[in-house]
Amino acid sequence: MDSEVGTPKQSVNEHTSLPTNDAMPQSAMPIVGIGALAGGIEALGSFFDAMPPDSGCAFVVVLHLDPKHESEMAHILSARTAMPVAQVREGMPVERDHVYVIAPDTELRVQEGKLRVSRPSTSRGPRHPVDVLFASIASSKRERAIAIVLSGTGNNGSQGLREMNIETLGEYIDELRTNPEEVQTLVADLMINVTGFFRDAEAWQVLAAQVIKPLIAERENGASIRVWVPACSTGEEAYSIAMLAIELAEAAGKRFDLKVFATDAQEANLRKARDGVYPAAAMTGLSAERLRRYFEKLDGSYQVTKELRDMVVFARQNLLRDPPFSRLDLVSCRNVLIYLEPDAQQRIIALCHFSLTQGGHLFLGNAETVGRHDDLFETVSKKWRIYRRVGPTRHDLVDYPRPRASAEPTTGEKPPSLLPGPTAPVAEMARRALLERFAPASVLVDLKGRVLYFHGATRDYLEQPSGEPTRDLLTMARDGLALKLRVAIREAMKDNRDVTVTARVQEGKSSRSVAITVMPLPTSSAGGNLLVSFIPAPKASKQVKASMREDAGGGSSGERALQEELTTTRAELRNTIEHLETANEELKASNEEATSMNEELQSTNEELETSKEELQSFNEELNTVNNQLQHKIGELEAATNDLNNLLAGSETATLFLDDKFRIKWFAPATKELFDFVSSDIGRPIAHFARKFSDANLLPDAETVLKKLITIDAEVQSDASRWYLRRMLPYRTRDNHIAGVVVTFSDNHGAEARR
Repeated sequence: MDSEVGTPKQSVNEHTSLPTNDAMPQSAMPIVGIGALAGGIEALGSFFDAMPPDSGCAFVVVLHLDPKHESEMAHILSARTAMPVAQVREGMPVERDHVYVIAPDTELRVQEGKLRVSRPSTSRGPRHPVDVLFASIASSKRERAIAIVLSGTGNNGSQGLREMNIETLGEYIDELRTNPEEVQTLVADLMINVTGFFRDAEAWQVLAAQVIKPLIAERENGASIRVWVPACSTGEEAYSIAMLAIELAEAAGKRFDLKVFATDAQEANLRKARDGVYPAAAMTGLSAERLRRYFEKLDGSYQVTKELRDMVVFARQNLLRDPPFSRLDLVSCRNVLIYLEPDAQQRIIALCHFSLTQGGHLFLGNAETVGRHDDLFETVSKKWRIYRRVGPTRHDLVDYPRPRASAEPTTGEKPPSLLPGPTAPVAEMARRALLERFAPASVLVDLKGRVLYFHGATRDYLEQPSGEPTRDLLTMARDGLALKLRVAIREAMKDNRDVTVTARVQEGKSSRSVAITVMPLPTSSAGGNLLVSFIPAPKASKQVKASMREDAGGGSSGERALQEELTTTRAELRNTIEHLETANEELKASNEEATSMNEELQSTNEELETSKEELQSFNEELNTVNNQLQHKIGELEAATNDLNNLLAGSETATLFLDDKFRIKWFAPATKELFDFVSSDIGRPIAHFARKFSDANLLPDAETVLKKLITIDAEVQSDASRWYLRRMLPYRTRDNHIAGVVVTFSDNHGAEARR
């Protein structure tokens, strides 16, 4: 379901508890405008399937309907929601928890809490009824206006979405500049978090059989197994891998030091992953045995056991900016690449290759591949996108971007020009045709003589030798070319200029002349390169050949060939001698440098020995501190267990709030007064409906924080029970005020008085 949502600065959180219908005044009621094409019926149905019937909002639906026929849309939607659904009539009041559907051949507006129906402003041509509705809701409800576009094409609704935001856009930008929390909230809204336990069950079966099981079989008992799950979202996939590894290790009768590193750019996702608390609906991919073994049941949700949570390390990481992990046996990077541009995809594939050990495996999503880096991996499962790393570590492929400040153009510099418009494909076609037709056979090589790219018919000058394939240019050069190539490359690199030499390439018993040009290319971030071109020398005309025969007199052609070869050999010998003399001088200098470096290395080695002793001492200190921390953790766990059992056996409802009145902790008895679940930790108390009457709850909390006093009050629950509500400051061990403590205890005396 594709959708766009617009609302002035506010967003509706799926977990937010709105005030009850009776408590919400009509003016505070949000109105949700929904626009869709006729083909968006299924998307609308899915939306109302998931929408609670008591959200406190009113919903107004606009579709493109046939103007000549009656609409059954109200009847269709009524089967997908418990809310009343009606086709709009003129003057109909807008009520909360109702759904209103536009009538055919009309335009719809919201004015002063009522629905106004009119004929379309244009009888023919494009109509924009969604824009009309959105603009009216924005004008009528302002910050309580919400716009949703489902399955839309074209621009119907775009102007209306702008109307939703245009009055407060500048204010919202100012808010983003001054409020980092709002920036994080906006980023979280834009991020895509799609995950689940053992998603695509068949893929996990193949991963177990062809990757994890062989890894466990070959790995020694007690050894380390390292896994990385980048872009882990809320952690379901990381826990799935840990479960699978534990089960297969037990089946093999082994135990391992299993570490699963799970990273994500969003701290909110990581907090949920570390807590390991998931709703019951998220457990559908788990067997009953796994659910029993790896999860503890809470009220309406499940929490991953502490033993499993300790095996997974969650950390914040920007995959395109931060360094990767290393020495990994498995990288599970599923359904990440599909949301990135091709260049970013290839950078991440290179990072995964760098991170894996030799023979390590890469697990991608169903719609992802390793792309042009197929030389770095071999396919294990084509269907489920499982690959094995091959080849040496390619440090040249791992590149981190420069800091943003250095990448931005300085004042006065022009930004890089954009690609040409519609003429770009035509120009590219012409350029390619000209290159194929007129450019000589050429190769691009690096400064070590390794071929990076071939152009044209290079087989007349280069060929692969017998044995293993090679990229070395001189090894591939045909007979007669290698010496001249070496000279030309050396001179071009030395003087940084174009060098052209003439050589004769052997073709059986004969030979032919070829001009070789070596041209240095501008240095790039990957280093300097050379372009080597081969141009066959033109054949001599008949007149020139006759003149050559006359000039040669009685000399035989064999003698002339020998003379030319001798001359060429002498020239090559002179160049070789010069090269050897230069190399000898360089070797002498290198020998002196090596001697000096050896002395420095000896000194460094002594320093390293000293550092090693210091590190050993430091390591012993760390072990001592670690043991102390483990002991403290044990004490804290014992104290936590004692506290939980104490409060679980108490009828006193206890609630801890932080200094912003967000829930820090609650005792089980508070469920008589609030509908709390474990995942509500961290949410503002103001978002929750109460089962008791207490208009001073938040004002008293503010007073307690401000004056550091204790406030008692008698409150009555919806079940007609009276409680003594006591509120006092939450003090830390160092006497720091970190929030408030609220307790509710039965007040039988108040009941007796009344």
